[in-house]
Amino acid sequence: RTQGHPERAEPLAREATSRLAALPRSHWLRATAEVELAAGLAALKRPDEAAGLLRPALQVLTRQFGEADHRVREAGG
Repeated sequence: RTQGHPERAEPLAREATSRLAALPRSHWLRATAEVELAAGLAALKRPDEAAGLLRPALQVLTRQFGEADHRVREAGG
């Protein structure tokens, strides 16, 4: 994740999210990238923007893998 430098992580997470934007919103890989971007935004004290990405991404991961999956738990589900 941000490893203490969210200002450095945000552009990288945005790039990853951008590269995966061609995938359907329901694709788990796209959702994972959005979770990472949301984590960086939350660390930068931008909770509204983070929540807007996290909620739908978390729904995708939960549907795909179930609530007990580590990806869902780590994302905050």
